[in-house]
Amino acid sequence: MAEFTFSCPSCGNGILCDSQWSGQQIACPTCQAGVIVPGASAPEPAPTAASNAAAAAAARARMAARKQGGQKSTGKIVTYVVVGLVAAAGFFYLMKHAGSMDTTIAEKTTASAKASGGGDLGHIAELYDVLDKTDPDKMRSPRMTKAEQAAMKREAAQFEAEMKADIAAHSAPQMPTNLATVEWNMDLDSVQFPAGRANGSLSGINFVVDVARLDRAGYSQILTLRQGDGAAVNGELFIYLSISPSETVTNRTWTVTKDMKGKGVPQIIKRWKTNPRYAPVQKAFSTGYTMKLEMGSPTNGVIPGKIALSLPDAEKSVVAGEFQAETALYQSASSVNYNNYYNPSAPAAAPAPMRRRR
Repeated sequence: MAEFTFSCPSCGNGILCDSQWSGQQIACPTCQAGVIVPGASAPEPAPTAASNAAAAAAARARMAARKQGGQKSTGKIVTYVVVGLVAAAGFFYLMKHAGSMDTTIAEKTTASAKASGGGDLGHIAELYDVLDKTDPDKMRSPRMTKAEQAAMKREAAQFEAEMKADIAAHSAPQMPTNLATVEWNMDLDSVQFPAGRANGSLSGINFVVDVARLDRAGYSQILTLRQGDGAAVNGELFIYLSISPSETVTNRTWTVTKDMKGKGVPQIIKRWKTNPRYAPVQKAFSTGYTMKLEMGSPTNGVIPGKIALSLPDAEKSVVAGEFQAETALYQSASSVNYNNYYNPSAPAAAPAPMRRRR
């Protein structure tokens, strides 16, 4: 008998068996499962014309499927390319017209601001209008007539003049630049206020008023006239003006002769340096001097003043001329800082006034 091999349906291992066992049940030598022995396999028949035609049809079907898949991929690539070109064209258009779009938006914003009639937008519109009218490029534009250009120039000049006038009106007076002509004189009847910046000499040393201040110490107001500032002070004058709580020093004049004495006479302290390397020395005067002092009306914390002072020392110290005293006590003619008055504190640089014996 002929032998053949078949697979166990349980474990899949090959079983070699004789053909005489075909159709009978045997035990698989590997898994011991019962297996029906199949018949011996017959040789495969030779391919026929029908089977060849079926195989050819299957091959053509596979080629058609592959061709269709390639066409779909090509279509997707073309779609992607078209979308990219459209996007690039849109970006180029936006970049080209961005400047004109900004100009249109600015014009619409300005028009809306002008139509608002007030508020921040109205203020911005007025500012744009002034800038447009004073723009030199627009004033030279050939589309404007000479009369229109001249009118715009006049309007721009008027606007600039008004701005300068407004700044000057809210600015404090400045110290005179030219020095006054000073003369030591104990005859008060012939003393006049010289025009120009206050100056003179202290103990034989030239003295020019660089800083003028009005501060408070107790119930006195101290007028300080100083040459130099900070650590570089070369000379100082302190004038103690004793006034009642209901009085002010503004819009007031003091006239002191050499024979006047008493509580109401201002006390004078001069301070100067005999050597730049040494500390300053000082001397006080409560009588024997002549002085005319005039304090004006305050503006923005500055009081204009005039002085003509002659001291009875051996060096004939004298100071005369105009000054601008800075102060925190008065901001305007109608304002008095009573907090500083009833809580007085003397400035650090001012010496204590000389005490009289009882």
